[in-house]
Amino acid sequence: MFHRFAAAAVSILLAGPGFARGAEPSAKKYSLTELAALALRSTPLLAAQDARVEEKSLSAAQARVWEGPSAGFMLGRKSEPAGSGPSYEISASLPLPLTGEPVLRGRLLDLEAESWRLQRAASEVLVTAAVAQGAFE
Repeated sequence: MFHRFAAAAVSILLAGPGFARGAEPSAKKYSLTELAALALRSTPLLAAQDARVEEKSLSAAQARVWEGPSAGFMLGRKSEPAGSGPSYEISASLPLPLTGEPVLRGRLLDLEAESWRLQRAASEVLVTAAVAQGAFE
């Protein structure tokens, strides 16, 4: 009984207009330019490379900034038998990068950001070429 019902359901589905022979596909037709633009927008690799470029650019800007002054205050109690009592400590520091390290580090990170920009451009070309190759195969 179940087999007859399943066979009847399958034959009804296959006889429908969507499965008729010679039916035109209802898919939208895209131009090559539209396909390439769609592929470039939806490729996760390109989005990841955009994020990497932004990360390196922001890191370069941050690396060039001098560290600000810092101050500290510590209050405690000594528990040594020879010299017990209160303990105080005050500290202040102002790092001066006299070697030019922040500038060099910033330039290095700028070069890394430019490298990622070039890799992204190359990936765009590869994605576009893959779309074009797929369209003509």
